[in-house]
Amino acid sequence: MFADKMVLDFHTHAWPDKIARAALALMAGRSDLTPLTDGTYAHTEQMLRSWGVDHAIVLPVATKASQHQTINEFAASINAQNPFFTSFGSVHPLSPDVFEALQTVLDLGLRGIKLHPEYQQFFIDDERVFPVYEWCRDHHLIVIAHTGADVGYPPPYHSDPQRIAYVLDAVPGLTFVAAHLGSYQNCKGAKKYLVGRDIYFDTAFIAGYDPAEVKEIVLEHGADHILFGSDCPWMSAEKGLSFLHQLELGNEAEEKIFAGNALKILG
Repeated sequence: MFADKMVLDFHTHAWPDKIARAALALMAGRSDLTPLTDGTYAHTEQMLRSWGVDHAIVLPVATKASQHQTINEFAASINAQNPFFTSFGSVHPLSPDVFEALQTVLDLGLRGIKLHPEYQQFFIDDERVFPVYEWCRDHHLIVIAHTGADVGYPPPYHSDPQRIAYVLDAVPGLTFVAAHLGSYQNCKGAKKYLVGRDIYFDTAFIAGYDPAEVKEIVLEHGADHILFGSDCPWMSAEKGLSFLHQLELGNEAEEKIFAGNALKILG
């Protein structure tokens, strides 16, 4: 459908074969969502290619410190073996060995880390985490975080736009990607606190949003700071691309959002 444009999906999930089905079943049960893949890398690649994706960023989450080494080493192995994927790493930001884990992320050549304040149970603006953000900024690691509501968890949520704005004020220069257009299910908060700031939004799982509201955010924030993401296996990239295309942002903006901006920040 978008064969004339490169598509880089900045927000996907897959797991090692031995745990993929169990991990996916657990998450599907918690969220009441129906996955579109079986969670393995092979099937995820097959489906993403069928939806028109040329390359995909995989975002693992370390829910406890004991997972740091395994997750980050596996991410590096994926990057070495499969050119279709670029896997980020992850750390638990409140773990005692977080800086050792970050150094491992850097040594393994991973381009960034994924944080999920709901799964990891920390507030995005907890000042104990600021040294982690500063370390990532100083070592040129991208930080991408789930933001806003999460279908698998009740409120209060740990990463609302006002909290994210506080992080941006405290750690200027950090390359921060706020998933789900700045705050899942809270476009008004994203517009009030984040639009126009030095922050990237991805478009993961936003195809059900009001198109007029999304277009307003994209135009006000600037197409230069929007990254296409599907949140596969929870939404198809085809659906996400079609949703963005119907906004009639123009060819130049689509090229930036679909891949250009991601290639820029990935270096």
